[in-house]
Amino acid sequence: MAPHWDQSEAVLAVGDRIAPSGYAWIFPWGRHRVRAGVGIIHPDSRANPDDFLDRFIASYDGLRGAQPVEHHSGLIPSEQFAKTFTGNGIVGVGDAAGHASSLVGEGIRWAIEAGRMAGDAAADALDRGDVSRAALLAFEKQWRKKFGADLRLAYRINQRIARWDDRKWDERLEIVKLLTPFQFAEALKSNFTGGWLWRFLASNPHALAHAARLKTS
Repeated sequence: MAPHWDQSEAVLAVGDRIAPSGYAWIFPWGRHRVRAGVGIIHPDSRANPDDFLDRFIASYDGLRGAQPVEHHSGLIPSEQFAKTFTGNGIVGVGDAAGHASSLVGEGIRWAIEAGRMAGDAAADALDRGDVSRAALLAFEKQWRKKFGADLRLAYRINQRIARWDDRKWDERLEIVKLLTPFQFAEALKSNFTGGWLWRFLASNPHALAHAARLKTS
């Protein structure tokens, strides 16, 4: 419970003292509640998120008097998705196949989508009486077409920003300030192929220059 938190405010924070090679967040959750957490992507850093969580929460006056209701933790792979995730009589889904965004450490939404695709492909294969890799490969092709480019780029971005220190974060956040709320939300969802990113870069020469330097930094 967080009785003093403004339910119209959300916070994302980065920096070595807050979440090395990761980020921290406070999101309103209604009824005077928030969801607060620290995510650190391994193996980019071996730090324990719990070591940073209490200090992060204590740094916000709006969380004075807050009391924990639940505590959750988990692991998610910080790797690019598997080269192949279908075989004879088997499909890989979710974390087992690297179906997660290493940019923000998000996995459940991707796992649900992949699970639905895999279920449809498996049902079709069973109806035909053929569960060979060739029959199940339709799932892999469909998944790569829909998510492959986004998650491949998310992984590449993660490999870059995991090495940023606080000075570079301050510099790169100037680009983030140019994003609209919609564009920022799409970036957090690792949706880079919807066209918004290229339109944004085309209309913001300053951001395009930063992006060009990102390739060589």
